[in-house]
Amino acid sequence: MTMIWIISVILLQGCDQARKKIVESHRPNFIGDYKIDLSKSKIGGYENKLNLYKNLTLCLDSDGKFDFNMSVPFIYKLSGKWEMGGDGESIYAILKYSDSLIDQAPMDTTGAIFIRLPIPKDNQKQIGLLYLDRVGKSCVPSSSAMSGKGQKRLLLMLQDR
Repeated sequence: MTMIWIISVILLQGCDQARKKIVESHRPNFIGDYKIDLSKSKIGGYENKLNLYKNLTLCLDSDGKFDFNMSVPFIYKLSGKWEMGGDGESIYAILKYSDSLIDQAPMDTTGAIFIRLPIPKDNQKQIGLLYLDRVGKSCVPSSSAMSGKGQKRLLLMLQDR
């Protein structure tokens, strides 16, 4: 009985490592810049302010950081870390605002990503869907969303080109 248990644990670990490898192999597909698609997003409660949000962009960079270019009430935080998630069949980016607050952003067949029920800022209304079209494969964080460290990172990226 013990031998069966040991073999089962080894097989499960192997499957988990294979799943992680498959999920992580999709990372390059997610890196890039995305812009809100107001026609596909469901931002009920904010319709009278659509003009303010039409230039909302998201940058998923290769260093595992993400940046929105502007503060909006229906997105919890301007920046944070992102990583890959999924079970091998469904694959998505995980936007981590903190250790306990995350949003999942799967990719559709066009290369766009979407967030169902994104976490809003405190005391703000939650929207149904944030749909972001891919607009670039390289990611340059917006200067308005960058801290001093982000600006230094951007300068280093530009020097390397």
